[in-house]
Amino acid sequence: MPSVYFQKSRFCWACSWKQSGKTLVKYFKSKAEAVAFKPTARPSAISAPVVSDFSTIITQYLGTLKVRERTLVRYQQEIASLRMCMKSLETSRDNIMRIIEDIQCRYTAAKSSRALKRLKVLCKFAEIPFPPNVRTAYKHKKGTALSEQQVQELLHRTQKDYPNYYLLLCILLDTGARLGEVLALNWEDWDGESIKICKSYAPNNKGPKITPVKTSRSNRVLPLSAPLNRLLNDFKGLPREPLCKSLHGSRLHPSNLRRDWWKKVCGGYRIHDLRHTCATFLLNQVDPRVVSAKLGHESTTTTLKIYDHLLHQKKNLPSLLYKIGS
Repeated sequence: MPSVYFQKSRFCWACSWKQSGKTLVKYFKSKAEAVAFKPTARPSAISAPVVSDFSTIITQYLGTLKVRERTLVRYQQEIASLRMCMKSLETSRDNIMRIIEDIQCRYTAAKSSRALKRLKVLCKFAEIPFPPNVRTAYKHKKGTALSEQQVQELLHRTQKDYPNYYLLLCILLDTGARLGEVLALNWEDWDGESIKICKSYAPNNKGPKITPVKTSRSNRVLPLSAPLNRLLNDFKGLPREPLCKSLHGSRLHPSNLRRDWWKKVCGGYRIHDLRHTCATFLLNQVDPRVVSAKLGHESTTTTLKIYDHLLHQKKNLPSLLYKIGS
């Protein structure tokens, strides 16, 4: 019987089976790939693919996956992106090259990397040769924490030139929440002293726009600073209204606020760097476990590994919102 196991010497996953009296082994980067490759029929079937088009390959591949529901949804989203680049379901080498070229032209570097990885797994599953010169790796840009002067300049310029985004900026700096979590907030989520985060806003989804938060630990109640509570009192709206809304009264769209505000005031950084700034400031002040709970991380290791940019420097980070109005 075929078996899947972790090979410690190679630090990878392996799938082994017997064929004609010999033990054959194939190695994979992840358990999902090894399980997908594991044959369900007699061992001789592994040497000859029985599928003829990508539609059948994808159906069989998704049927063999034994992963969490959330992971399966992510795989299905990646495969949906891949399907959009398939002009034909033929499994020839030329067709795979056309699919790869379409992926690289259609999507950003990060998204094309995910689609190419999924295509490579499907090719392994169906024993279709994947071009060896195509790189599927993508190196994410590291986060950066803003300095005290940059935070004060950002607050001042936003309040002066873009007052519609000032409340959003203050919430991001004070809570360290993800952008989607803040955009999903309504006024009923604020009780006067703290704010409840239990959902996220994903406007590019084909399905529901309001989705669950990233992990179970991301469901949290965050106490707010006194300056932010005073600011929220000034902006207070109806319970069902979005906490941060556009000039037309609708929920803010991430693409619009990046184009209309963020690139003009802080183009060299990402909005997610405000989360890094808040986390790095807090790590200089309180226990890492408190910071991990505030950010909604599953593990304190994640917090210390990603968000300790200026932790060991002698100078402290800004007090962020405590200089508002001074």
